[in-house]
Amino acid sequence: MLLSETELHVRVDSKESITFSTNAGTPKRDTLSPVLFIVYLEVVLRDLREQIECLKDNLMGLIYAGIIWIGLLGLISLMSSFTSFKSHRYLGVRLYVNSIDQVMQSCIVSKPSGNIEIVTRPIPEISPDQVLVQVKAAGVNPVDTYIRSGVFFPNQPYPYTPGIDGAGIITKVGANCKNQNINDRVYIFKATSPYGTYSEYCVAESSCVMPLHPNLTFEQGAALGIPYYSAHRALFFWLVGIAACEIALAAGMEVYGTAGTNAGRTMLLKLGVRKVYNHKENDYIQTIIVF
Repeated sequence: MLLSETELHVRVDSKESITFSTNAGTPKRDTLSPVLFIVYLEVVLRDLREQIECLKDNLMGLIYAGIIWIGLLGLISLMSSFTSFKSHRYLGVRLYVNSIDQVMQSCIVSKPSGNIEIVTRPIPEISPDQVLVQVKAAGVNPVDTYIRSGVFFPNQPYPYTPGIDGAGIITKVGANCKNQNINDRVYIFKATSPYGTYSEYCVAESSCVMPLHPNLTFEQGAALGIPYYSAHRALFFWLVGIAACEIALAAGMEVYGTAGTNAGRTMLLKLGVRKVYNHKENDYIQTIIVF
């Protein structure tokens, strides 16, 4: 017999819910209940089969989650309308996903010049000096292809997940990491192999993770690592400025430059730079504009 115009309430330990009415379900201990339970659970499993194809080994986790879920509802919604069924179905999905959130999708390379494969693998553990980042965007750089081909780092252990640059959200912080917190938006300029950024999660040393400015998207953050750090090093450590002056002078251009020390100023003037400004002075830009 199905329930009709029945009032119910739920009790958890000493706490009780407010009384509510229902026109769905069966009375407690009714012989029809197990049959309806099996039919309903079969529909849920069938509806989720495609979503858990890559997680077959965890099928029992889904069944247990479904039993707990149905038990909490008290079997009062087994004969609910299709609209109610949809909302309960998505509740079941959330229960199941949370119970198996120990795996991730990753790209891996199994040998030099090998194809990139997408696999399911456990989310990696971290050391006290590392953070775990949920990757929202990954940078693609030429060096990634060089490593994959075996040209760079020929002793690279296989299989590994490519990707040096990326951006995302920190989900786990090592005990020695003092400058990062869970849920921080960050960009990565050197992921720790073999867990690169071509994955749902990656590992990085805390020194290789920086805060991502709120005005920057994850995609923009993923492009900051190798491109911008290389440009910075080239300009300020690899004397590209001197090379640019020499090339410009050789081409017959009139060259103006800046320097922060007397030695730097003297060197530029000897090269043939017409005028050198001190970029440590607060108004040097205005001086250049006026000139």
